[in-house]
Amino acid sequence: MRDLIQQKVGAVAALVTKLEVQRLKLSNVTFVIHLMGIIDLLRHLKDLSLTFQTVNQLPWELEEFSSRFLDLMSQLADDLAAGKVDRMLPASATSRSTAPFAAFELLHQHMRDLKNLKLTLKEKDGTLLASMDLVRATALRSLPSLREAQAAESTEAEIKIALQDLSKMARKMYEVQMLRLETPMQEKLWYAKMALVLDLRKMATVRDFIPSDDRINAKKHAMKTLVEWLASRFNGAASTDNMPDHNEVFKQFLTLTGRLREAFASLPFSAQWDGVSGTVIMKSVFTMERFYKGCEDYLYLFAHCASKSMCEAVIEGCGSVWDRQARHHPAFDVGSERAVIAWSAPWPWHPEAKTFVNHAIADLFGGNLHGHFGHVNQQIGRISASATAGRSVVMDRQMRMPNRLPGEMYDVSVLGK
Repeated sequence: MRDLIQQKVGAVAALVTKLEVQRLKLSNVTFVIHLMGIIDLLRHLKDLSLTFQTVNQLPWELEEFSSRFLDLMSQLADDLAAGKVDRMLPASATSRSTAPFAAFELLHQHMRDLKNLKLTLKEKDGTLLASMDLVRATALRSLPSLREAQAAESTEAEIKIALQDLSKMARKMYEVQMLRLETPMQEKLWYAKMALVLDLRKMATVRDFIPSDDRINAKKHAMKTLVEWLASRFNGAASTDNMPDHNEVFKQFLTLTGRLREAFASLPFSAQWDGVSGTVIMKSVFTMERFYKGCEDYLYLFAHCASKSMCEAVIEGCGSVWDRQARHHPAFDVGSERAVIAWSAPWPWHPEAKTFVNHAIADLFGGNLHGHFGHVNQQIGRISASATAGRSVVMDRQMRMPNRLPGEMYDVSVLGK
């Protein structure tokens, strides 16, 4: 009986010690700062994820947001290393408030109390939820299992060390996201040119988007490059209505910019367009004569560049855009040929489809495929082999659908690899 009682007492004492260790861990100021800082940093990563899940965005808009995110993470890492948590950011377009907000929401809100080893949590209306006293890491060194706890000279020194730990985390987040988000330089240059002359958001809302000094030459050069790129895509193809000179397209760009600026100066456009994606403005531009009349060539160029996007919704939305480009509708015989090809073409993922597409591309561009298709998808290399071992549900369904024509009717003798 005595042995049993001693065992029970020992078990209770061990449990009490374990609970005390957990209590000290949770009430340790270093732990609290680490927890708050991680939440603050991950909030920005969450915003990045939600932004990329927003379907109606244009490619140069995503490029701009990626650059802003990377710059912010680098700045936050520097702030934490310097012991600063007071950086303020402008309100986002989706926020209900127009007031700036703290980049480190929790750390900025509680830092004064943390320096006094206090933690007070309140509701938004000021109702007190909880209040507790904190301890320094030196309190943990008295516990046998936590003798490795770092002892700082003062509370301020301990907080500084904790913020430096968070700085390392922010720097690591920056490096990882840099690898995932950084656009290859060749593509980045193209996005930069598009942003100079195709960004409907800035055309409508930025007062000095059309500068009066030498910077306008950069926009003219960007327009020239994009018009030449568009012409090269149809090189050798039958065309009865070529694009005009890039100077004419640039004049249409200036005309549309003036119309957008004038519209944004008053309701309802000042409310509808403020802080939104260019896809929202695009709807007005392509459906209201006051905007698109006389700017058809510029909008044709815009439609081509806008559909060079990883966003499925933008491409699908451009269906109505193409439909409005009456001056570029094919003739009846050309449309009939396309209808026949669309009906009789092999289904995706069938072995005949690859060679069918290769033949079509080679016929259109005279075999010069690399001159027109230089994009390299940087994301493919990041997908693990296990994730690509099987086929998707859509691929399986399309594989089961028989082609309308027998497979031997498709020429598979050339370009099959």
